[in-house]
Amino acid sequence: MKNILRIGLLLLAWTVLSVPSFCQKRQSEVPGYLGKRFLTTVNIHTFPALARANRLAELKLNFRPSLHAEFVTSRSQSVYTQFSFLQTTADYSRDSVTGTAEISAKSIEVGVRLYSLQRRGNIAPMGFHHQVGLSFIPYAVKDLDGNFSPGNENLGSFRDMIILYGIGDQRIIHPSLVYYFNIQGGWLLNFFPNQSTLEATEVKALATSRLRNFSLLNISVGLGFILF
Repeated sequence: MKNILRIGLLLLAWTVLSVPSFCQKRQSEVPGYLGKRFLTTVNIHTFPALARANRLAELKLNFRPSLHAEFVTSRSQSVYTQFSFLQTTADYSRDSVTGTAEISAKSIEVGVRLYSLQRRGNIAPMGFHHQVGLSFIPYAVKDLDGNFSPGNENLGSFRDMIILYGIGDQRIIHPSLVYYFNIQGGWLLNFFPNQSTLEATEVKALATSRLRNFSLLNISVGLGFILF
């Protein structure tokens, strides 16, 4: 009986002494870099277009800037949002005339990053990662030559969505400075394809082709700050 009581007291003492050290260990494992979980970067996305919008079009160079914000939710995961603006052109041929349309778009992207813990030091938000995102993209189309619909410069406003997947690497190169590199592919889903008129349907198809080529593959680099 005394042995059982002694063992019980030892277990109780061990439990009481272990709880503070366990709590301290859990606090030391707060996600992020030195406890900092929020960062923001300014990125440039670019890549030559992989296809023409139509047989008359020239290959374009894709380019867009973006502002990116990321919040670490665990040692291997973060969520992010990204806002970007792009402007590009698409060449068209209609009723035996040709011309160029300008596409001005905004992109609001949300997604998740999964950091690989199999490599040493890859603790969110540092190191190699996969990311999956969904982008909502409202845009407007303007006729630069006036040949698509004479007397009608503004060809319409539309919206669509893009699903995205990328792999990248993010490094802390200074206690507060972040370097970012990413290769990302996307596919424009062509939501809301039905338009009220034949002309609007043709404009939407032209813009969809160009924006799909724009989002198909991009290389991104960026610099930013880890804030808190």
